[in-house]
Amino acid sequence: MHPWIDAHAIVDLGSLTHSLAASFVDYVNDSAGGVYQLLEARSSNGFELIVGVIQTERPQRPVTDIKREETIAILFFHEDFPPLVLALRDDFPDTPHQSRMPMGMPFGICVDDRPWAEAKTTYTAAELGYRTLQWFRKASRGELHDAAQPLEPFFSLQSGYELIMPRSAWSGTADEPVELSGYPAHAGREKILTLLPPDGKRQGLAITVLAYDLAAETMSRMRQSPRTLADLAAELLPRGVDLVEDLKKRINGWYSDDQRRDAIFRSRPCVLLRMPLINPVTGKVEGVDVVGFIPAEQMIGDIGVCLGTFIKGEDEATGYHPRFVHGEVKLADCEVVGCLVHSAFDTILARLVSGRATALTGKVLVIGAGAIGSSVAESLVREGAFDEWTVLDDDTLLPHNLARHTLTSAQVSSPKVDALGRRLKSIRPDMIVNGCDENFLSKMSEAATVEINSANVIIDASASVAVARRLSDLQSPARRSSIFFNPTGTAAVMLVEDSERRFDLRFLEAIYHRTIQTEPALAEHLVDGKTIRYTGACRMLTSRIPASRVQVLSGLVAGGLSSALADPHATVKIWTLDAEGSVTTITSAVDGTIDHALDWTVRMPGSLSRELVDIRSSRLPNETGGALLGIVDAAAKRIDLVAALPAPNDSKEAPTEFIRGTVGLRQVVEKAVERSASQVRYVGEWHSHPRGSSSQPSGIDMQQLAWLSTTMAADGMPGVMFIVGENDARHLIGTIENG
Repeated sequence: MHPWIDAHAIVDLGSLTHSLAASFVDYVNDSAGGVYQLLEARSSNGFELIVGVIQTERPQRPVTDIKREETIAILFFHEDFPPLVLALRDDFPDTPHQSRMPMGMPFGICVDDRPWAEAKTTYTAAELGYRTLQWFRKASRGELHDAAQPLEPFFSLQSGYELIMPRSAWSGTADEPVELSGYPAHAGREKILTLLPPDGKRQGLAITVLAYDLAAETMSRMRQSPRTLADLAAELLPRGVDLVEDLKKRINGWYSDDQRRDAIFRSRPCVLLRMPLINPVTGKVEGVDVVGFIPAEQMIGDIGVCLGTFIKGEDEATGYHPRFVHGEVKLADCEVVGCLVHSAFDTILARLVSGRATALTGKVLVIGAGAIGSSVAESLVREGAFDEWTVLDDDTLLPHNLARHTLTSAQVSSPKVDALGRRLKSIRPDMIVNGCDENFLSKMSEAATVEINSANVIIDASASVAVARRLSDLQSPARRSSIFFNPTGTAAVMLVEDSERRFDLRFLEAIYHRTIQTEPALAEHLVDGKTIRYTGACRMLTSRIPASRVQVLSGLVAGGLSSALADPHATVKIWTLDAEGSVTTITSAVDGTIDHALDWTVRMPGSLSRELVDIRSSRLPNETGGALLGIVDAAAKRIDLVAALPAPNDSKEAPTEFIRGTVGLRQVVEKAVERSASQVRYVGEWHSHPRGSSSQPSGIDMQQLAWLSTTMAADGMPGVMFIVGENDARHLIGTIENG
């Protein structure tokens, strides 16, 4: 048996006091004598040990060197710790799922990876016996690791020390090492150190990083934790790293640097190791294990002394000096502490942890730093989206904003862009964050114009129709999106242009309003919500929307943006949240036509065009028609059609004639206007031509267009007529010339 066993006194098997240990003896004697043979019990230093032989049930040709009988020991600690199974032969094979053990102890096998606090309430001696037998069965067949299981770390440590390490730690060389300062995170968490570049403002543990990349390993582990630098050097040598010679070379080189010598020699070395892990089932690299080792007491100068290449002056001030004749290497005198290493949160880690298959890169500009803007921006930043952020808003954070904003009372009275920028930067420090404390609808400064023109994506989170329309017309190469809540905060809307900007935000706004007009579930979508006055001025109003709803809807929008911006097509999506928390999603088709007449532009959604073709077919052989609704911007000379109303009941439909009636038409139009929050209005007429006829306008059509143009001229817009023929359709636009 392993000599470690002899250090513990033999006791009677019937004298064990640990409840699970005593139960295991009874279990073997009563039920498992054919699998286990108990040899002895031992006790020492507050734990009890059962030594026995297990019949492993290995196959005739085992995959690993598992014997038919294996001598094991089961170590029972305090009741709050799980039992530990030890393999007692020195040449026990290296397999997956073994526990890390200190140097000098037998190899440990991991028979249960559940947290003990959860497992112990139902754990029995029979379960311990079964799990141990199953481990040996699977080990002998090469079945210990399932492809669906996460890979075991190579460097599994239990020292309690943890390092939060910036990615720059890997960028050092022997000539230009990375120098960091370690700061304890919090009182009571002294073993967790955050490593940062020294800033000269506060004192921390000076650390010089020695980073090594090791060759990829099929999942195995460093089976015993190194206690000294000598142990670590012996472990690394077969893996291609001669730590002793490399330390000598580095320390000699650092001594030659007069300016940095003292700082480096009085810092602690951190041997940082990184190893890709290969899944034994798939044969692919599916993880990376990282660990750090720091001497418990010695500084780099002391390591040079232990290497036999330096001597330390008798006076502390004299420092370290090279030895002309090298002495004996005594790295066994340098105890090391193994440290778990966490990468500091940065863009790479954010993308990895969020699981986004396609990361959004480049520069994004967000217009609006309010509730939805701050919430969506924070979610996207945490997911690793974009490398540079610019926030544009001229608003100030006021107390009532805190009901829904991601900022806190500490930032009240601050410009939103400044406070939000600092918050986003604090989450992902490696990204660039800019702020423009300006109003997008006012004249932009030169700096803001540069930010706008250099953005790859612009997200309008202002909840302003005017901002979205101006953004749509803006001369910039950026792809644009608009996100907002409806007035009652029961729904969130996302409009995303296609990558070629064939369908701009104005057209997507029309698609959105068409969806509102045609979807019964959205009848109350734009009904005004209740507002409250947050200060004495008459127009200082804010909506009543709870933060819980803002968070749910903002999360849906953030996820939707990640998907939509990774796709080249345009998207219009509406999420509606009911009182029970259920979400209904409506995604609208985005296609359509662009027509130009005179100096006006008319756009029609493809779904509207198809609807009119279907109505024509359903009314044949008669002609039919009705009123057109749309969004008009007289300044931009643009009309985006939204919906078509069917013929009123008093209309005259005949094979060669259609006369549109008026009964109920005003009420229907007013209801549509109300449903759109006054964004949609009457813009003109549509009608169909009979079988075999094209959309070529007749003389009567031209007379009607002249009448329509005269009627609409009072509102400063042209008359619009849409004709659906047998195989084609067309817009007609008429205006009244002055004079």
